[in-house]
Amino acid sequence: MIEIPNIQAMMLERLYAIDEKVDSLHSYYQERLKEVSSTSNPYKTVKATAEFLDCSEEHVYKLKGRVPYHYVGARLYFKTEDLIKYMESGRVSPKSKFKKA
Repeated sequence: MIEIPNIQAMMLERLYAIDEKVDSLHSYYQERLKEVSSTSNPYKTVKATAEFLDCSEEHVYKLKGRVPYHYVGARLYFKTEDLIKYMESGRVSPKSKFKKA
């Protein structure tokens, strides 16, 4: 006899795992925000911003339209707190918690 997998249960398990990962990332960024607010220099250069966001420096320049920034002379700076808020703004929460099947 061929056993058919319970697709609904499998999907719920995967959604539960995704939900846990999203919660984990949210906690991580909240901790980073606390960490950053306690440092003496909350501003990051383009290079430091790229490292912080794990993206290219070219992408950082494209963020100027979406994240507040500062110019000091010819140098571009982003406030770490603003970068974390930008990351948080992309968070998508499920409407309800999924229970493991």
